[in-house]
Amino acid sequence: MADSNKKGQLVWYDFITRDIEKAKAFYAALFDWQYEAFDMGPEGIYDMIKVGDKTIGGFMTPNGPNADTLPAHWTAYVYVRDVAETVNKAKRLGGTVPVGPVDIPNMGAFGVSVDKEQAGISFYSANNEPEETPEEDQMASIGEFCWTECMVDDTERAKAYYGELFGWAYEPKNMGEGCDTYWIAKAADSHVAGIMKKSTEHKGPSCWLSYVFVKDLENTLKQAETLGGQIIAPPMPIPEVGRIAVILDNQGGMIGLFADPIMPE
Repeated sequence: MADSNKKGQLVWYDFITRDIEKAKAFYAALFDWQYEAFDMGPEGIYDMIKVGDKTIGGFMTPNGPNADTLPAHWTAYVYVRDVAETVNKAKRLGGTVPVGPVDIPNMGAFGVSVDKEQAGISFYSANNEPEETPEEDQMASIGEFCWTECMVDDTERAKAYYGELFGWAYEPKNMGEGCDTYWIAKAADSHVAGIMKKSTEHKGPSCWLSYVFVKDLENTLKQAETLGGQIIAPPMPIPEVGRIAVILDNQGGMIGLFADPIMPE
């Protein structure tokens, strides 16, 4: 089987929560997301997220050994060729696999990896090799996920783990004087994710964080607060890239926001 251009890329995003309807209401108001119910047969209904005609993710209730205590959170999926092989590789590398491999009827399979710093990310493979995505369609539109990064204490350990697990190579990015190197993960020639050292302001555990592309960062933050969310990282410029902020939703799920840079008039 020939590899598609999706191998090693982030291809899907799920929000894990015990209150799906509350989450759907929050994010529909915040990002203008639409939803489509997908019948999973014995597994029930899976609510998929739509931006225009494009499906980008969905909502799931927790499963696995810690389902009853698992907090609401987002998880991103990396496309792999073989989920069972990736499960075994994660364990061999010193990670844990709380979920997987799990078959998705008529679609594929998925699993979840937790690294040595307890940062979790999911992975997925399809029964049928996906068609290659034209380069112009790989750019995120408003309301879509546009970037995912891993914030850890030990970037070298994380790079080694994910490089072996997903076949990633890395490209260093200088973030300026006094800042640690930001490592851009690459699958083939595509930039797919980032690995960075946790800042001193980051009081939480190591984690993966995904960003949604928004048109107006300040208005989105105000709306998030109105809906019961909380701003945990105010707007910050990223030189030559854009501006970011981070919020908790009304269930405590963390999500990043990205906007284009403010251009001088």
